[in-house]
Amino acid sequence: MANGNIVCFGNFYPVVELANRPFITKSPRPPQSSTGEIDMKSDSLPLVRFRDVRVQFDGVVAVDLVHLDLFTQSRLEVLLGPNGAGKSSMINAATGYARVRRPGKIILENGDSFELSRFSRDRIVRAGVARTFQMPALFPSLTVEESLLLAAVLGKPGLLARRLVSLLHVPKHDRKSATLVESLIKEFGLESVAQARMDELSFVMLRRAELARALAVQPRILFLDEPSAGADETEIGFLIGLLARKLPDMIRSLFEEGLYRYADVSVGLVTHDLVLLKGLAHACPDEPMAHYFEGGQLKTTCRLQQWLSSTRVA
Repeated sequence: MANGNIVCFGNFYPVVELANRPFITKSPRPPQSSTGEIDMKSDSLPLVRFRDVRVQFDGVVAVDLVHLDLFTQSRLEVLLGPNGAGKSSMINAATGYARVRRPGKIILENGDSFELSRFSRDRIVRAGVARTFQMPALFPSLTVEESLLLAAVLGKPGLLARRLVSLLHVPKHDRKSATLVESLIKEFGLESVAQARMDELSFVMLRRAELARALAVQPRILFLDEPSAGADETEIGFLIGLLARKLPDMIRSLFEEGLYRYADVSVGLVTHDLVLLKGLAHACPDEPMAHYFEGGQLKTTCRLQQWLSSTRVA
């Protein structure tokens, strides 16, 4: 907590709501060990499967997706299409921010199967999925360091009660979380603003802080929604380098130091930015897959370079 306020950041409900919110008994529980931690396997390849997924808002169909498997062919996959195509709604459905109509399912294969479309947002995070937003969603009165520390504590795969109790202690006493946060602050060039409040940051630094915060929960899959919106040429270059080469090396290093749950992270990227797309197509060792949407439906799946060479790109 900070200044007596309830802590709330992008991937989590307010702490008090989490403490009082009853779990729905009909929802399947994630496989758990004897200690209550979700049983996740770090050496397995993650997949996200969309089956008959339909999302509606006030009767308007935003997503009507019969079949899609993400991360079967590349670590970085791109969701493309015009405004209103349903890309962000897909991410919202996969991360608990939009309801999937039955009988549709979104399934995470991560050593075990998790039906994300029936999980709370908290459980989705614990199952290994995190995200950023088109507009950064971070608690404004916390500093950068505080935001990352709280994300690291709340994102742990232990029992909810244990994680809530840990918030009663100074998070920095958790050396493992503190070391992870220190590493992320350094990797994202946030040292000069680590003690600054979120509402004091420039938009570029706010974007970086939100991305670092998403990684602080140690996801296996990370969804990024328009991360280059409002970015200048320098920041787009930073994102290209991060997604193409730096992020895999960073996560591997943190994993080997015992600071990260997984040896790699897969990224689902929503963007309209052709500079970013062309840079990624050129810089990624394994060429990303591209999925093109219109009207909430999947129209084309191909390699990113093939899509960039098509007549869709002016």
